[in-house]
Amino acid sequence: GNIFALAATLALGLQRLLPALQQSYSAWAGLKSTSDSIDNVINYIKNPIPIKSNYNSTRSEEKIPNNQDFLKEKLVLSNLSFSYPDSGIETLRNINLEIKKGERIGIKGKTGAGKSTLIDIILSLIPPNKGTFYIDNNEIKADLENSNLSKWRESISNVPQNIYLSNATIAENIALIFNIKEINVNKLKEAIIKANLDDFIKSLPNGYLTNVGDQGVKLSGGQIQRIAIARSLAVMNMFFYQRKT
Repeated sequence: GNIFALAATLALGLQRLLPALQQSYSAWAGLKSTSDSIDNVINYIKNPIPIKSNYNSTRSEEKIPNNQDFLKEKLVLSNLSFSYPDSGIETLRNINLEIKKGERIGIKGKTGAGKSTLIDIILSLIPPNKGTFYIDNNEIKADLENSNLSKWRESISNVPQNIYLSNATIAENIALIFNIKEINVNKLKEAIIKANLDDFIKSLPNGYLTNVGDQGVKLSGGQIQRIAIARSLAVMNMFFYQRKT
C-alpha cells in the first residue's frame, strides 16, 4: 500500500512538473537559436567607434553647419548591386536610378523586392556591394573617412515605418529633448505646421504639452506618423535648443 501511494504521488508530481519543464526547454531553445545574434551585438558594442562630427556640443544655431544645399541637381545610382551576407542572393542587381532635385517619387514592389534596402543605401546606412552612388558629382560612400558622407547625412531625414514615441509630451517627442525649457518653441511650431499637425494640436486641451502615452497609445496611426514627420523636418536642422545666454 505504501509503495502504490508513493508511486501515485511521484506520478502526480511529475505531471505537475511537465508544463514547467516544457517551458524551460522552450526558453533554452530560444536562447540557443539567438545566441549568435547576441554574440554579434556584444562584439559590436566592444568595438571602438571612431567619432567624427562637425556638430558643436552646445548645438547653438551659429555653430551648426547647414548642408541642405549639398544636393544641387540630382541623385544618381549607377550599376548598383547589393546582397546580404551569406544570403547567396542579390537583393538589388544593377540598379540605375536618377532623381532630380525637387522630384517626388514612390518606390513600389513586392515584399522582399529590396525597397527598404534601396532606401537604406540612399541614406548611406549600408554600402552597396557593387556600383556607385553620387550626389551631383560627389561620390557617397558609407565610410566615416568620406567627407561627402557627413554632408549628405546632414542634408537628409528619414521617417521609418515603425515610429518610437516615448511616454512624454508631443513637444518632447518631436524635439527629442526631454526638458521643455530647452526647446525652441518657435522652431517647434514651425515643424508642427509643416507636418500639418497644427489643427490636431489646437484641438487638444494641453496643446503640444499633451502626453502621448507609451508608444503613442493615445494617438491614432496617422497622428503618430505626422509627429514623426515633424520630428524629421525639425531635428535635421538641429535648431531645437534655446540660445544659451
